Amino acid sequence: MADLGRFVIDRAVQDSLRWPQLNTAINVSAAQLRAVSILEDLISPTERYNVSPERITIEITESVLLSNDGHTTRMLQTLKECGFALALDDFGTGYSSLAYIRDFPFDRLKIDRSFVHGLKNSDRALAIIEAVANFGRILGKDVYDKFPFTNGMTPVDTNTLELLLNRTWRPALTITGQGGMPDLVQAGNVLRPKTSLKVSLRLPPTLDATNIDRRLKELFESDAPYGARVTFEPEKGGTGWEAPKTEAWLERSIDSASQMFFGKPATTWGEGGSIPFMGMLGQRYPTAQFLITGVLGPHSNAHGPNEFLHIGAGKGVTACVAKVIADERSS
Repeated sequence: MADLGRFVIDRAVQDSLRWPQLNTAINVSAAQLRAVSILEDLISPTERYNVSPERITIEITESVLLSNDGHTTRMLQTLKECGFALALDDFGTGYSSLAYIRDFPFDRLKIDRSFVHGLKNSDRALAIIEAVANFGRILGKDVYDKFPFTNGMTPVDTNTLELLLNRTWRPALTITGQGGMPDLVQAGNVLRPKTSLKVSLRLPPTLDATNIDRRLKELFESDAPYGARVTFEPEKGGTGWEAPKTEAWLERSIDSASQMFFGKPATTWGEGGSIPFMGMLGQRYPTAQFLITGVLGPHSNAHGPNEFLHIGAGKGVTACVAKVIADERSS
């Protein structure tokens, strides 16, 4: 059986030369993945036939992951580092744990036909498909890898879904400034008479911020430890904004534009921050549809002394917006 498996892999890689514009998928069994020779079995034919591993997708089923003995994780990670793409086949037929797509470096999920069959007649099946697809789109360390972590430091959670919720929906309190604390040169062995802190509290976008200043004043000033005197002086606050549900025509137009100019399906990214202008527009035009985007692209920088743009991404976004406007005018 081992020789047969090696023959199939060799033949699949060789046949991929006949269709250079396509990727080739190879199913690998649990027994093959546990074999000591699996790396050589996959890498040797790509070198022999001069085929880039990026054109080869290794497909495994959930049963391969059940043991999760560490060897499987290391092997999949090594294959990924060698350039192979990884796909989880028949997702939904086994335990279908979201931990699989969180902990293993899969590039693609192949959802089982039992979910897809009769999709138009089952709202629940459609919801499952959408949930898995969205989860798959936001997978990856890109959620936190762009931040300059020092060696040994990690994010508060490695679950990308939790990190996205933290970024966009959950409340967050941050100290943004201080007064009364001397710098290191001026600091001495004396007690400070007082300390002032400036804080920023981000609220979930659906929370009504009416009277939030009064509530925060009560929370900060009541029950101070050791009888300390605490005063709270609010500056300004406001209710966040939640975009209305995207209508079908706009969703189709955006996705079509993304496929046309970027070659990938469109996706959305929530941003935890205050844009009062959007809230004003939402109140003034409650039934309007919104397309909010920007021209920042790969490795772009904003709000800094070396601000710059990615020209290719900027052109693509501009073309997408133009197409969506054209679609709206012609509908």
